[in-house]
Amino acid sequence: MNRRHLVSFWFRILPVLLIGALCPVASADVRPNAIEVGGFGGLYLMEGNQELSDSPSYGGRIGYFFTRDLELEFTFAYTPSDYLIPKPGTSPFGVLDGEDVDIFHYRMETLYHFPTVGQGGVPCLVPYFALGGGIAHLDGPTIDNKVDAEVQYGVGMKLFITDSLAFRLDARHVLLFDKWIRNAVDSNGNWVKRGSKHYNNLELTLGVSYLFGGGAADSDGDGVPDDQDACPNTPVGCRVDARGCPIDSDQDGVWDGIDQCAGTPKGAWVDAKGCPRDSDGDGVLDGLDMCPDTPAGVTVNEDGCPLDSDKDRVLDGVDQCPNTPVGTAVDAKGCPADADGDGVANSADKCPGTLRGEKVDAAGCSFMQRSGVLEGINFELNSAKIETMSYPVLDEAARALKNSPRTVVEIGGHTDSTGKAALNQTLSQKRADAVRNYLVSRGVAASQITIKGYGAAYPIASNEAAEGRAKNRRIEFKIVSQ
Repeated sequence: MNRRHLVSFWFRILPVLLIGALCPVASADVRPNAIEVGGFGGLYLMEGNQELSDSPSYGGRIGYFFTRDLELEFTFAYTPSDYLIPKPGTSPFGVLDGEDVDIFHYRMETLYHFPTVGQGGVPCLVPYFALGGGIAHLDGPTIDNKVDAEVQYGVGMKLFITDSLAFRLDARHVLLFDKWIRNAVDSNGNWVKRGSKHYNNLELTLGVSYLFGGGAADSDGDGVPDDQDACPNTPVGCRVDARGCPIDSDQDGVWDGIDQCAGTPKGAWVDAKGCPRDSDGDGVLDGLDMCPDTPAGVTVNEDGCPLDSDKDRVLDGVDQCPNTPVGTAVDAKGCPADADGDGVANSADKCPGTLRGEKVDAAGCSFMQRSGVLEGINFELNSAKIETMSYPVLDEAARALKNSPRTVVEIGGHTDSTGKAALNQTLSQKRADAVRNYLVSRGVAASQITIKGYGAAYPIASNEAAEGRAKNRRIEFKIVSQ
């Protein structure tokens, strides 16, 4: 069987073994701290220009698993080969010349094992990659005790038929470093000795291995041996209990180790990563939110339901006027309604319908909507001369009267009871007249103003005390007609 047929046979056998891996032992696997021993046999295929025949190869191996994935293995192999002498008309491999060349291989390899695979979710086939080096001892009529360095790499797989017994299939590419001295025939048919080139050979073997000791198999890698694992095939990364079953501390349906948001409140809805959602952004998680779809910005209670502390039907967080008195009509912002726009809420406005822009008092009344004492009008002592601090108040009255040219008002002057009644009467009349003259000077029609001095006849406070007498010294406006 030539090289091409051998390689073809090997790669026909390989898929058959893979497809036929029925995994007779559930969850069988390699394991840390185990010792592997075994033997093998197969084919050693020469490069071709080496003029050595393809040969069988036999040997044994022993290895130690430092971890589940990493194994250091020593291998001994024996390859009995023969020289080839090319002759005209023969195949590229020539014919045997009857001179043996025995090759003894001593190798140290590192094997990296990949995760197990198998059928029906039952892992039992372990693929791996191998890399190593060693020496090749060649012994023959021409090559006498020649030692050559070699490096090899390749792949393999272990098919477990029990927890510890496995078939092994290996393929290695072997690189030989030294140049051999070999028999050769020159162009005249004479025997000569020639130096050779570097060679790259292929080794294909099938063997049996047995694992001694080591940790029990743990197929899902959760730290619990398969024979004690009540929950096999736990997803990678999950934290498990002593029985090998995943833990879900926050009971959100996503296991610890995979859960990226540990400590989720019980009952909250979570995504595939275990993180809760708050769809309406109110700070109460979905699943706990009794009022989903709360409008943005609204303040909610612990159940996620909107609050309306002042009962005005405008929700807290949106309400721009919190603590509105109960029963007060409000606008869309939660502020008391102000129909005439004078800054005084309808509920407190004593003068609804104030014209836009008119200055109003706390009751919502403009100067032209109220009668009574005009606060802030002061005179010099025992005089009708208006103090300058009173001008702003009178200016406001002038503007109001000019804006209502058909309104007529009475300016009434009042005094306290100090002094003679006749003098008080005259003083009150002069003070009322002084106010009228000021208003007229500011553009108010004289026809809009009447005056009257009342003296001390109409006190609004007791004249027995200074405070009361101060209140009695006043100017009053009274709307006569509009």
